[in-house]
Amino acid sequence: MLTASRHPYATGHNEVRDIFDLFISSAHVGMRKPDPVIYNYAVRALNEYSTAHGGSGVTPSDILFLDDIGENLKTAKKIGFNTIKVNLGRAFEAVGQLEEVTGLKLAGNHPKVPVVSHAMKKAAKL
Repeated sequence: MLTASRHPYATGHNEVRDIFDLFISSAHVGMRKPDPVIYNYAVRALNEYSTAHGGSGVTPSDILFLDDIGENLKTAKKIGFNTIKVNLGRAFEAVGQLEEVTGLKLAGNHPKVPVVSHAMKKAAKL
């Protein structure tokens, strides 16, 4: 998991962070997205973790990167990552894509209805 320093998962232990074998916080490594340096750092860290635990290593094409910011996704794609855009208020779409790519049925039975923001409601009234 790669996250920003201000994100709630960046420090301490919690149920989401604890499911990942490797956690990279930009605050702790001194790098930020969309700088390619942090993506390359992630590849190296994942590769080291994989080989240290009996795996055959990791290349950028082995990585699936999810983000809500296009610039971050663009850089990840240039490095060689597979990407999924998480659209604000429509995370269910990204979950569906993630299920397709991984073949997993992810936990939760959340309604697949887009969240309508206050600004969108206001614009619809015009």
